[in-house]
Amino acid sequence: MTELEGHVRAGAALIVEVLARQSAEPRDAGAPPPAPHLHEVVALLPGFDAVKPIALPAGAPAIGKSLAELDLRARTGASVLAITRGGGGAANPSPHEALQEGDVLALTGSDEALIAAREVLLGLDLPRAIEVVALGPLDAAK
Repeated sequence: MTELEGHVRAGAALIVEVLARQSAEPRDAGAPPPAPHLHEVVALLPGFDAVKPIALPAGAPAIGKSLAELDLRARTGASVLAITRGGGGAANPSPHEALQEGDVLALTGSDEALIAAREVLLGLDLPRAIEVVALGPLDAAK
């Protein structure tokens, strides 16, 4: 493993830890989860500000599909660095694991790639996806 690969793995592990901690934070019964964010990661690891979390709400077209099926990198140019689920997660997630409601994917790529990935994952139309990117991390509940 090269030094760069080691840094990327360490950064992805930190992303998993931060997103998993956020999903485990207590909230009122029935309240939707807060929008995931990576402010803490950006503060600790300059250069990781291009990583954006996307939460999969109920009904998202990506639910039940694997990363291999979605083929996000080839279709959109975006890469999935990590996935968190139910207080845990995986850096370098398996391409064959089916995505589930509530999963939070940490994506990186150009603005255009992230817009396209959000459209694939969430079924957003392009104008809504552009609005979401302009506003920052996606609050899937909106």
